[in-house]
Amino acid sequence: MKEISKEEARIDALYQIFEYILKTGMDSGQAYASSANLEGIALWEPNNVRKTFNQRLRHLFYLFQVRNQLPLLTEMSRVDKISQTLRNKHAPAIYFHLALLAVDPEYQATE
Repeated sequence: MKEISKEEARIDALYQIFEYILKTGMDSGQAYASSANLEGIALWEPNNVRKTFNQRLRHLFYLFQVRNQLPLLTEMSRVDKISQTLRNKHAPAIYFHLALLAVDPEYQATE
């Protein structure tokens, strides 16, 4: 992916990626939280789910309107297409993969 130089822009971009993966994954995958406080979350997606262009637009509509990050979303889409092609070629059987693993920074070890 394209390098993001400024720290604030990088944090915002990572948040957007997290939000995008979570929103799209919740429709087709399985999400697990460490507790009701959501200190951590894991999202498992099956490899046989195909998202249509309309589904992607629906999920990305919020990001387009609020953050206007078209270059980032275009790059994410390109990487996703490459990933899907490799997945179909090398792992045709149905399986679940870890799409997102996140821990709130307040609960991460500092040592």
